[in-house]
Amino acid sequence: MGPLEIRKKLIKKFKNNILTYISDEAIVSKNAVIGVGSFIQSFCFIGNNTKIGKCCKINVRSNIHHDTKIGSFTDLAPSVTILGNVRIGNDCYIGAGTIVREKIKIGKDIMTGIQSAVIKNLSHKGTYIGIPAQKIRNIYKRPWELIMKKYKIIAMIPARI
Repeated sequence: MGPLEIRKKLIKKFKNNILTYISDEAIVSKNAVIGVGSFIQSFCFIGNNTKIGKCCKINVRSNIHHDTKIGSFTDLAPSVTILGNVRIGNDCYIGAGTIVREKIKIGKDIMTGIQSAVIKNLSHKGTYIGIPAQKIRNIYKRPWELIMKKYKIIAMIPARI
């Protein structure tokens, strides 16, 4: 999948001609809508009436329950649980093991830390951690962006196998 900036450039350049991948080991409801360029890994569950935006990554063992909407370019790390009727904005990163209570709204450009519990709406851009999730900073950087900045990497090029 790669860094956010590269995914946005790819979707802009190729429009709807980007591969959407759903693992054979994932369980996806027949009436779920998966956006173009999204990547659903093994052992994930996608419930009824769920809508996932463009170029999202739903990592291994994540569960998204009924009537949830996830915006474009949002990533769920491994073992995330999102209960029913949740709204997550564009460009979010939900950390590994995070649990989001039902009927919660998470705005645009929000990151949660590992094993956070989101029990109230998160509306302001930034990073939230803990049980319950509390805002710790206004800065929002995905792990890939931090690595690229630290090592002065300007582009991620896939290796040939």
